[in-house]
Formats: sequence, C-alpha cells, structure tokens
Amino acid sequence: WLADYPGVERIYVHQVRQVAVLDWWTDGLDLRNRQRLFQRNYSNISVMSTTGIDAYGLSLWHYAYTGGYETIGNRAFNLVARDLYGRQFSNIEAPDVLYACFNNAAHDEIALVMANTSDTMRWGAGSQADFAINGITNAPAGGAASNNAVILKLSAPASYGTMVSYAGHATNVAPWVANVSGVGLLAFYNVPVTSPQ
Repeated sequence: WLADYPGVERIYVHQVRQVAVLDWWTDGLDLRNRQRLFQRNYSNISVMSTTGIDAYGLSLWHYAYTGGYETIGNRAFNLVARDLYGRQFSNIEAPDVLYACFNNAAHDEIALVMANTSDTMRWGAGSQADFAINGITNAPAGGAASNNAVILKLSAPASYGTMVSYAGHATNVAPWVANVSGVGLLAFYNVPVTSPQ
C-alpha cells in the first residue's frame, strides 16, 4: 500500500469479528490479537473493534445498516476527523487493554487497564462469558467497569502469569464491554497478569 500510495497519511483497520472457520478461543482469537497490535507496532495505523455492534441475520458476520454499517462508518469518521482534520472527540478509539494486574490482595479480581487513560468503560451484565482465564471460559464469575479499567471477578484466586483473553461473542445481541460512547473493547489473547504498571 505504501509503495502504491506514498502520500497515505493513516491506515484504519477493523478487527475482524469472531468467525466459525477458525476456533474462537485459539486460532481466531490469536489472529484478532495480532490485528489489535498493529497500532502498537505501526504509528500510522489505528484499529477499530467490531465488538459492541449487534450482527444481522444468521451469518453473524454482517450488519444491518442502522445500528450496524452506519455505526461502523461513523466510528471511522470520528477517527479520520480527529487525525486529519483536528476535530476533538473523546472515547472514539476502540478500548485496548494495556496490561492486566490483580485488583485485590486475594487475587480473585483482575483489573484490565486500558491504554487510553481517558477511556470511560461500561460493563454489560453477563459479559464475563466473553472472557477466559488460562483458556477456561467459566473462570470469570462477574465483572464491572471502573474509569479506564474493566474488573473481572474470578470464581477462584489466580496467580501471577495467569493469562486473560477476551473474544467478544458472535451472537447478535448485547451484553458488550465498551466505552461510554459504545465502542467495543478490542478482542485480545493471553494477556498475562503482572504487577501494576
């Protein structure tokens, strides 16, 4: 792209949604995690989530225009307007977990801290089903949001090095983990629990 379009200022990538052709909790999530990391590895790339948007129809890969493709377009517009035209917005980027750490001394709560300190997160009741701890999907018992962090409540204490993953879901209804503007959390794979950074 850069060879063919040397004047391109920024590239906007949408993280793919869960797809049935790849295992949701391994290969598919690893691919989505690699897409999430584009913006960390390349300064001219922004990644937008497709979580937080309800799918349309039985395929779960497509959207209605209203509340679907229109929403995707508006979210891309907000990024372009900010990056290329100097418009000021808040909570328009897809929330992206920077690191995970324990939230209490009992080690049965994990805080997922977002890269953008100005994010204001929202927790959809029941969203714990979209998370896995060391690959176990029923390990999170609940969750909550606190400023720019998501707090996972575990069914049992964990240890440092525990791996946390978030897949979103392929069904076409809420709940979602998103910021206050409704932009869904980027899917991620095997983020280790470390000391607070």
